[in-house]
Amino acid sequence: MDKLTQDQKDEYATSFAALALYDGGADISSDQINTLLEATGNTEVAAFYPIIFANFLTAEKITELIVSPVSGGGGGGGGGGGGGGGDGEEEEKKEEEAVEEEAPPAVDMWYYFKHIMRLMHAMDRENGLPCLECHLCTIASTIHHPLIASSPITIDKSTIHNPPTAMNCSDDRQEAVQTLINAIRHRYPDKGFYLTDSVHFINDVDKGMCVMAKEKIPKDANVMVLCRDIFDMVSVELNPKLIKSLRNGLDRNEHAISSCKTELHRHMIHTEDILLAVAIMKVASRKSRSQQHEHTNDLKVLQAATWPSEQELKESSWLYWNNSDVRSVCFQSGISLIHEQMMDSVRSNYEKVIYPSLKNTINEYIDMSLPSNSESINTNMALWNTFIYALSLSWSRAHKTEVYPTLMPIVELFNGQSEQVDLSANGAKVDKSIINVEINRGYWPFIGGGNFVNQCNLPCSAVHALRDIEEGEELIISYGDLTALDFAIKYGTIPDTIINHHDIESHICVWIDPIFLPDDPMRIKCLERSSFMINEFRTNKNMPIADLVKGSLQKHRRCIEADEVNNLRQFLILSVLADEEELDRNYNTGRLRGPLYEEQVLPLMCAVMEYNIKLLGPSTSAEDVELASHSDIPAWKKTCLLARAVYRECLLMWKHTFIQRAEASGIVTDFDGCNVCGRSYPSKKCGRCKSVQYCSQGHQKLDWKSHKLGCK
Repeated sequence: MDKLTQDQKDEYATSFAALALYDGGADISSDQINTLLEATGNTEVAAFYPIIFANFLTAEKITELIVSPVSGGGGGGGGGGGGGGGDGEEEEKKEEEAVEEEAPPAVDMWYYFKHIMRLMHAMDRENGLPCLECHLCTIASTIHHPLIASSPITIDKSTIHNPPTAMNCSDDRQEAVQTLINAIRHRYPDKGFYLTDSVHFINDVDKGMCVMAKEKIPKDANVMVLCRDIFDMVSVELNPKLIKSLRNGLDRNEHAISSCKTELHRHMIHTEDILLAVAIMKVASRKSRSQQHEHTNDLKVLQAATWPSEQELKESSWLYWNNSDVRSVCFQSGISLIHEQMMDSVRSNYEKVIYPSLKNTINEYIDMSLPSNSESINTNMALWNTFIYALSLSWSRAHKTEVYPTLMPIVELFNGQSEQVDLSANGAKVDKSIINVEINRGYWPFIGGGNFVNQCNLPCSAVHALRDIEEGEELIISYGDLTALDFAIKYGTIPDTIINHHDIESHICVWIDPIFLPDDPMRIKCLERSSFMINEFRTNKNMPIADLVKGSLQKHRRCIEADEVNNLRQFLILSVLADEEELDRNYNTGRLRGPLYEEQVLPLMCAVMEYNIKLLGPSTSAEDVELASHSDIPAWKKTCLLARAVYRECLLMWKHTFIQRAEASGIVTDFDGCNVCGRSYPSKKCGRCKSVQYCSQGHQKLDWKSHKLGCK
């Protein structure tokens, strides 16, 4: 035990504490683990270990590890220990010493937990699982005494260095990260690479790979610096002729299909994303062919080993989700429409550009290590599977550079957030931002705070701390100014920080209620003259009347009406409100006296929003969020439920703005929602009067100046 480092001892102690809580039927939380550690005298355990272990070791995860099969050596050890002879004890002591000597120095967060799990398997199980008191005793002895020296256990060290497959999936990726780091350090020993010792890479059961602070990181400190030569992928992997051919084909195909897509589609997958995907396919193919070799100096192949598995991407990437599944939750909405258009575009680009361009060298772009390619399938399907895997990586993990987007080694492991979450209700930055690190470009060396001194003309990118980062805190980069639905589309999830934020305005599509589609020939002639295709609205469920993009709601609140809102207003006036004289005037001149119908059209616009809310189904946003929290809900459905809640709230916010405009015109309308934005979720009532609702504390503060006059 004396040969273990302090980190390794800390991991042993934390592992035993987690097992003690599990056997006692208690919640496995960082507070509970800390309580046990303090009660057993292990007060020097680093603070971030209980946090990390609590995040990973749920009761279900421990149960899964317990029932995982172990090698025969472990089971045989139990019998040997039961013999209890002097020779057996001496042999056991030698084997324990051998295990301690051979414990690998590389940091593997779950190595020691699995080691302890195998010790538990090796115990004599005649009287059931080890009792809570037994675990507490081993915790107390972990730091100060040889590890469970009195336990009748014989250890087969092969089970430690060759753990069961079911327990090794996350460790493989963490080991790959460490291997990549070591290889980059070897390639750039003096300049071109720096990584602080203050961070730790872990594989979280919910969030995937995370970068955590092992100790406090001061503001402006460099977290890592990386030579940009390392992550140039497209221009290195693909020859210029292929790049030109792909670009021309993708641009032509996108132009051909863009005319029938919504405005939202044009903000999705681009030519550059697909070019990067093709480069990723080539690297992934090379990785699958090199797996028969133990060692490689190919940094991109080593980087590919750090990428998430195909199964992980199937859970988080829209490109793997079935549109009928998405429609079963999101119904007739912009969410299901965007997904359908995205998949149509991806399939079209593959069939018309990617496959024809790669078919002559197809084996160079197929990753046969993907589970979907493990069966006997034709090369076209194998190429498609590899393309979807690569495009999912490109779409969700790429960073922009001067020329092409790319996957930046190690940097791509940082999780991120939308910049919106760091804005307060009045538009100012919050005091303690969720986004705590930033990526900057420059030249070696960086001296902190994103600043550099160009000493050798070596282009680099650096990650530095935007503020003090506390021990145990995750390092979070910016994903840009993404809306809630953008986040769902790109990353397959919507974090609570976005769902609960005061500003969740997103792009939405609006369908017209069929009751507003006229039969009167003159109304139809006027509408078609203004480019409203009535027959399309009647027959095509994929034909919304308006795309309301991000920012148009805020403008509308400032009395700046977006073109799409103006078009909706014009449609309702011509289809419902205009008299014969106004219709004749409009048909002959193309003009419409909109202000004449201001008071009448606003209730109709509210009705259109209410119709679109009903298209989402009978549930409420609170019910959607609650259902999405259930552990048995698949990832795709959870994201669709949260996206549906966001979509509904955006429609309510638009309805609220029309109601406010109607009230300003003297029309009294009841509305049950946030007094500032109109949202129904989250919903909290004023603590004093209990009669006014708010979606957030920020909006309550924003409204207090006017509300306090009538608050009782």
